[in-house]
Parts: sequence; C-alpha cells; structure tokens
Amino acid sequence: IKKRNQAVNKSEKVKFIKNLYKIGYPKNIFFNKKKYLKLLTTTFQRRFRQELVNGIIDQECLFISNNLAKNLK
Repeated sequence: IKKRNQAVNKSEKVKFIKNLYKIGYPKNIFFNKKKYLKLLTTTFQRRFRQELVNGIIDQECLFISNNLAKNLK
C-alpha cells in the first residue's frame, strides 16, 4: 500500500498533530500556526522518514505517527 504523497483530510491532519504532541513534540503558541506546523512536520520527517522531507503531512506521516503514539499507551 503506497501512502507517500497521499493527501490527508482535516481530521487526519488534526490526528497527526495530536500524535506529535503525544510523542513529545512541543506545542508553541508564539509562532505563526501554519509555519510552526510545517516546521514540526519537517522535523518529524527528518527523524522518522528521511527519504522524503518536504514539510507536507501525508498518509505515510500519519501512519508512522499513529504507530509511535500507539506504542506509548
């Protein structure tokens, strides 16, 4: 199943962000929200998916983040 470059909907994007906070990425209220989300996504991709670092949330990012967050329960 190819998940890379497949778009996520709004609820999946929210789930990805919640997963990042759950696995320890910081919330920052002082940054522009859109820029900060791109920065967080890029940082996540550099750590967990080096093959494609573009700052865009896709199904593969969501899948990886779901697995990481699930293991923290």
